[in-house]
Amino acid sequence: MQLTNEEYNVLLSWAERNFTPIKSINEEVCAYTIHGIFERLYDKGFYVTEHDVIRAMKDCGYQAVQRDGQTYFNISSRSRAIQIFRSSLGVPSKDRKFEWM
Repeated sequence: MQLTNEEYNVLLSWAERNFTPIKSINEEVCAYTIHGIFERLYDKGFYVTEHDVIRAMKDCGYQAVQRDGQTYFNISSRSRAIQIFRSSLGVPSKDRKFEWM
């Protein structure tokens, strides 16, 4: 199912606010991981695919590189979304509240 323009703009805005670019490609976080962060932790009530994430990240100006069937970007491991993701590991519920930008 394709995202509506409104849903895509939510994803795009979230990516712009919660990721920080760096010069090199970060192979620690792929589009699948970003998809999971958006789905599980940000949870705006709609499904996004890896393709949606790749499109949004490219539209935000990030470089994308495909390796071993995954797509990686030039995003900092210190990006807010990555930090929130790492702090959530081992916490199976969505009860925990995070400070999204």
